[in-house]
Amino acid sequence: MERVCRFGVMLGVLGALVSACSYKTMDLSPTLPANARSSLIVAADGSKITVLQGVENRTEIGYEPIPAHVVDAVVAIEDRRFFKHHGADLRAIARVAIRDVEEGGVVQGGSTITQQWVKNALLYSDRTIDRKIQEASLAFQVEREYSKEEIITFYLNTIYFGSGAYGIEAAAQTYFGKHASELSLSEGALLAGLIKAPSTYNPYVRPEEAIERRSVVIDAMLDTKRISETQAQEASEEPIALVAVDPDQTYSAAYFVEEVKQFILDNEVFGETREERTKLLFQGGIIVETTLDADLQRQAEHAARLVLSDADDPDTAIVTIDPTNGHVLALVGRHDFFDGGPQSKFNLATQGARPSGSAFKPLVLAAALEEGIALETTYSAPPTLSIPITNDIWEVENYSRTDGGTVDLVDATVFSYNPAYAQLMIDVGPNDAVATARALGVQNPLLAVPSAVLGSNDVSPMDMTSAYATIANQGVHHRPVFVTRVLAADGSLIWEHTRADQGNRT
Repeated sequence: MERVCRFGVMLGVLGALVSACSYKTMDLSPTLPANARSSLIVAADGSKITVLQGVENRTEIGYEPIPAHVVDAVVAIEDRRFFKHHGADLRAIARVAIRDVEEGGVVQGGSTITQQWVKNALLYSDRTIDRKIQEASLAFQVEREYSKEEIITFYLNTIYFGSGAYGIEAAAQTYFGKHASELSLSEGALLAGLIKAPSTYNPYVRPEEAIERRSVVIDAMLDTKRISETQAQEASEEPIALVAVDPDQTYSAAYFVEEVKQFILDNEVFGETREERTKLLFQGGIIVETTLDADLQRQAEHAARLVLSDADDPDTAIVTIDPTNGHVLALVGRHDFFDGGPQSKFNLATQGARPSGSAFKPLVLAAALEEGIALETTYSAPPTLSIPITNDIWEVENYSRTDGGTVDLVDATVFSYNPAYAQLMIDVGPNDAVATARALGVQNPLLAVPSAVLGSNDVSPMDMTSAYATIANQGVHHRPVFVTRVLAADGSLIWEHTRADQGNRT
C-alpha cells in the first residue's frame, strides 16, 4: 500500500512539473525589495536602544572573482546537482513530495539554487504547492536564458548571509574584512553554511554552531569529491578569524538586544518562515517596545566594568528582573559584546551555566516550607557530618569546618551551614526539591541528587534571578519578558505581551 501511495505521489510530481513547463512565462528581470525600512528597538521609557538597518549591505561582483572553492561549497551544501539539473531537481522534488504527503502539508523545501534565486529576486516567500510550481516554471525559464555561471553569480549576489550582509562580497567584508576573491576554503565553507539559517549559525553570536555547520559543508564538499581528505582536514582545523565589529555599529544593552532579536526570529507570530521573520526584523520598519530600564542598564554596565576591570579578572553577568511581572530590566552578558572576539557574543547571563553553590539553598528551603517544615525546625551543624545515602556515605562539611551547633532554618540559611541543609535535603527529598526549583523558574537541566542543595547543578544567572524573583513575588512565577509590544511601520499593533498566561503560583 505504501509503495502504491509513493507511486501516486511520483505521478503527482510529474504532473506538477508538466504544468510548470507550460506555466505562463513572465519577465525575468530581478526586482529586489525597494521599500526596506530600518526597525527600531526602544526601552521601556520609549528611548532608542538601537536601529536595525533596513538598508541592505550589498556589493555585486561577477563570476570570475569568486573562488572555485566558494562556489563548490555553496553547491555542495545547497544544491549538489546544480550543474546537472535544468532548474528543478526531479529527485529532490519527488523525495520532498513524498515527505510532504506523509506529513500532510508542505514541510520541506527541496528548492534548487535556481529556485531559491527565483524566490528571492522574483517572487515573495510562500510555501504553497502552487508557489512551488511557479518557482519551478520560472526556474526552467531562467535555465534556458542564462548559463549556470550566471545563475550562481545571481544567487551569490542576492542571498542573505546574516549580520546585514547580502551577497558573497558583503559577507566576506563583514565577517573577514577581505574581498570574496580572497576567501580561503575554510572561510568559504563557513559562509556557505550561513545560507540555511544566518542567525542560527552566526559566528559572532554562536561560534560553536558556526564551526559545526562549517564541518557539515566541508564534509559535503568531500563527499562530492570537490576537495581532498587533506584539504578537508586543513579547512576543519583552521580557526575562525573574524574582524572586529565597526565601532559605529555599537550600542548599549547589546546582549539584551540579542535576546530581543531571537524572540522575533524564533516566534512564528512574526512570520511562518525564519526568512520572513528576518525580513520583518531587519527590513520591515517595525518598532519593538521592550522592558529595558535604560538608566538601570547603564548602572549595570558601569558596575560590571568597575568591579571586574582587569584583563585577568573573570568575566561577569548581571540580570535584573521585576518580580511582579517578569520584565527584564537590565542584562549584562559579559564585559564587551563588540570587542571582536567570537567568545564575546556568548551571553553568560542566559547561555552560561555554572554550579549554583549555596545560592541553591533558598530554593530547597522553599520546597521545605511547601511541605510544611517550619522555620523553627532545628538541625545539627557540626564541622563535618556523614550522611548515609543509597549504597554510599555522603561526607558534608562546613566552610572552614566551622561548628554551628544546633540551628533552626533561619540561622542555617543566614550562616549557610552545609550539614544542616544536607539533612534538610534528605527530609525534603531531592526530587521534590528539584521540582520546586523548576516551578520557581530554573530552566537548566537539574539532577535530583542530594548534593544539589550544595550547588552541584549548573544554572544560569537568568535562571537564578527568575527563581529568586518568584520568591520575592510570594511564590508567583512570571517567565522572563523582554518584549512588550511590536508595532508595524504604520503604528498598527502586530503583537502584544499579555500577563494572563504568565503568572502561575508554585
